[in-house]
Amino acid sequence: MWILASLAVTAIAAKLKTAEEFLAQPIEKHVEQLSGQAFVDYINERQSFFTAEYSPEAEAFVKARIMDPSFLVKPKKEEVLTAVYGEDPPESFDARTHWPECKSIGTIRDQSACGSCWAVSSAGAMSDEICVQSNGTKKVMISDTDILSCCGTECGDGCHGGWPMEAYRWMERDGVVTGGKYRQKDACKPYAFYPCGYHKHEPYYGRCPFRWPTPTCRKRCQRKYKTSYEEDKYFVNLNIRILLRKYNGFRKRATKTYYLPNDERSIRQEIYKNGPVVAVFKVYSDFVYYKKGIYVHTDGYWTGLHAVRVIGWGRENGTDYWLVANSYNTDWGEDGYFRILRGENHCDFEDGMVGGIMGYNLGYDVRANAAWMEWTTTTGILCDKKMPIQLKSKIFRSVVRPIALYETECWAATKVAKQFLHTMEMRMQGWSMGVPLKDKVLNEVIRSTFGVAPIADKMSQARLPWF
Repeated sequence: MWILASLAVTAIAAKLKTAEEFLAQPIEKHVEQLSGQAFVDYINERQSFFTAEYSPEAEAFVKARIMDPSFLVKPKKEEVLTAVYGEDPPESFDARTHWPECKSIGTIRDQSACGSCWAVSSAGAMSDEICVQSNGTKKVMISDTDILSCCGTECGDGCHGGWPMEAYRWMERDGVVTGGKYRQKDACKPYAFYPCGYHKHEPYYGRCPFRWPTPTCRKRCQRKYKTSYEEDKYFVNLNIRILLRKYNGFRKRATKTYYLPNDERSIRQEIYKNGPVVAVFKVYSDFVYYKKGIYVHTDGYWTGLHAVRVIGWGRENGTDYWLVANSYNTDWGEDGYFRILRGENHCDFEDGMVGGIMGYNLGYDVRANAAWMEWTTTTGILCDKKMPIQLKSKIFRSVVRPIALYETECWAATKVAKQFLHTMEMRMQGWSMGVPLKDKVLNEVIRSTFGVAPIADKMSQARLPWF
């Protein structure tokens, strides 16, 4: 009886030439009882778009790497880019060959046993966009670990899942340092977890637990890395108008992070113009066994969500597909990649893709000066021109902006402000001199080096131009 049913299914599948026809067919009830090899056989018999391959570890492997369904969000109307302008995209496109100088596009990351796909794919897409939007002049790998560990609850729940949009917004606000593969030396914060088990062309580190705990946030670079944590940061469009006018690296537009419209052509235009984007889609149990081909959901239950990088598109045997970079290492799927049905919002794949306009690292002094200049232009308050760059940046972000919001109403609390500013100023000036906190150096010596008056004197001169 089962053989006859299988033959009937195969015969039906052979007649269905398009994905639309295939998806319109009802799912047979007896399939709910299938599992393991029998389920994989059914998938392969019912359709010819992709090949499934059974592995006893596959289900646990994917389950540890996907996100909880609760992280599914519907973009708000005001968050979605209303239109994507640019050249008409070609019928097929592969970002790896279109921008061969951007090696990050062809890099397959390994998220290990952690549901960090949201951070890993976001960091990957950010790296690609920085290279593409700088015309290949800036090649960098953004740290997925910095996002995963330090963005906190604003971005989600670490190894249990998160939101790519919030990862982009966090990069816009705070910046993200450089990263790379596990134990990579030439990066501030390489990936926290080693690849699980054996992989071709990679050392064996050992087996993994079912799921790693979210790593602790440490706002410092690894030992022997020569650049400081703050100086190593990269940003989604700095959103500093003075900087955009003064430095011609990025003048394309003043937008920053956005959801793309659920429109296949607009998505292609965005990728063709600004580089790869991030997609979040529903994962069903048949995806667990994907080996090659164009994935078309055939059967099985919804298990969770997964975030990936979309790097291109094409058409094979009359079926349109997206070309996608996964984060399961290079021995998964098609050398680390997979293809999925395009133009049908299949598994919600086209609903809520995330992209951004990048502001690459222009140097710590440039960023600090630009922020300081914009604030003084806006408020009309004069600045101490000899104030160190580090002090400008720290005080602007932590003290000046909050106090400026309240203007003179805040002066009732000047004792607290004085003490806070005094401590901060002395530390920053000391760091500028290369004086560690443990060294005993008189404050007067430090101030005279920079020609900066004490905080109390500055504040006593006038209510507003106190610095």
